[in-house]
Amino acid sequence: MWVTKRKRGYDMLENLLKQFPNAVLQSLPPVDFDTYHWFFDPANERFAGVSKTEINEDQLTLLQILFPFQKEEVFRTISGQADAWHQFLFQKQQELPAHTKNKVRIIQFAIFSESPDLLDFEALKEALQSIFSHNVTIGMMSANDGFIVEEKLDAPLAEEELLSAMDAFESDFYIKSMFYLGRFADLDEDFTEHFAAEQRLFHFARSSFQGEKLFSFEKVFPVLLVKELNKAPHLEQLNFITEIFAEDHELMTTIKTYIENQNNTSLTAKQLYMHRNSLQYRIDKFSDLAGIDLKTFTGTLTVYLACLQFEYLNL
Repeated sequence: MWVTKRKRGYDMLENLLKQFPNAVLQSLPPVDFDTYHWFFDPANERFAGVSKTEINEDQLTLLQILFPFQKEEVFRTISGQADAWHQFLFQKQQELPAHTKNKVRIIQFAIFSESPDLLDFEALKEALQSIFSHNVTIGMMSANDGFIVEEKLDAPLAEEELLSAMDAFESDFYIKSMFYLGRFADLDEDFTEHFAAEQRLFHFARSSFQGEKLFSFEKVFPVLLVKELNKAPHLEQLNFITEIFAEDHELMTTIKTYIENQNNTSLTAKQLYMHRNSLQYRIDKFSDLAGIDLKTFTGTLTVYLACLQFEYLNL
């Protein structure tokens, strides 16, 4: 599926170049909005600029349907430090964009709006900056995707803080959002490879998780691992567990939530709006059916992998 999508994107870009042979292609965010209309090709991660003197209204409307149209205000603040980071991360510029002994992480985000023309990107960036107790660098990769560079200081942003902030500005700006909270790493010549791996994880998460909007390595990697293991026969040995879940989907939700709450019965019962006795009955029922003790680490790990496999196969 991924190859087909990329090939289609390549064909669309080729057709654009045939129609507009003087079009400009680049990976860096566009700057010259006076001369060009800019479009983004997500399959090839490149911007295409078509001269305003070479395109009519009908052609512009068609291209806006085929490619995400890039608005000037989205990129107005991409200069200075944000531009240096963009060149370092995406153009593989060897010069480091900053000099610090502290570790650094990239927080990726994607925003979705039903009325993108009404979205105030300047105000949105101010809202993003206000989440942090110190200055961060915010840049856009396209009209929908951006990144935040956070240096590890005394109090780095916690997941709970980010989730709360996401709820607030989703309500304020009438948008939906997804974030990937990257890991802190040394800012050196290997940092771009570290970030590229996190980009792949975020891309996978956006297409593989339903109803989730905040991701991290520890949340995404186990699911990716299950996906890769599904290509081999080993996970078939978990069928005796997934068959139990197939008979009772709510039981899978109960067990997965219980494990994610560190086997805390009170917290799980509260989260699932269930009486503790009812929860314990369902846990005991599963243990009897599967013959696995959830009080052991290995038992919990095995069952959690089965939960992830069941969810992945039933997306």
